[in-house]
Amino acid sequence: MSRRWPWLGMLLVAACGGGEPAPRAEVVVGDACALLLPHEAEAFAGHPLVAEAVPPDSTTSGCIWWADSARTVPVVQLTVHWHGGREVLERRKQSMALAPARPGAAPAEGPVEPGAVVGVGDEAYFSDVFASLVRDGDRLLELYLTHLPEARAAFVPLARALLARR
Repeated sequence: MSRRWPWLGMLLVAACGGGEPAPRAEVVVGDACALLLPHEAEAFAGHPLVAEAVPPDSTTSGCIWWADSARTVPVVQLTVHWHGGREVLERRKQSMALAPARPGAAPAEGPVEPGAVVGVGDEAYFSDVFASLVRDGDRLLELYLTHLPEARAAFVPLARALLARR
């Protein structure tokens, strides 16, 4: 190879970075509050909400939408696992004993019952008491909707609105 095509060896070394390790990709953590616009939050709650960002860490960020500026009633609490959501969901499913959706179940429209929800992200689970979970690829949304009016009816459109933004 070196006699006939010497440039090929140089090209391969250049393409592979000369044997140096590639720099680590930086994990990008998004703004959880930006996933739900103020007018959307108001439509789900029936009144204006006050958004407050939760300080992010290396893979998650969060947002709490409060019923008032005194921050006494959290209407929607969201934690977004921007990376590693598959593993987090598996741990949550085990700890909460969540069963997968029945094969052939129709996509959810309208109010949902606690448990697996078909047609929202790659995998979704609704809960009246614990976190509702929505996985989209390797991103996981954890939603506490305990003070959201009509949470069962709002879950599917709320989850789809959150998933529509990255």
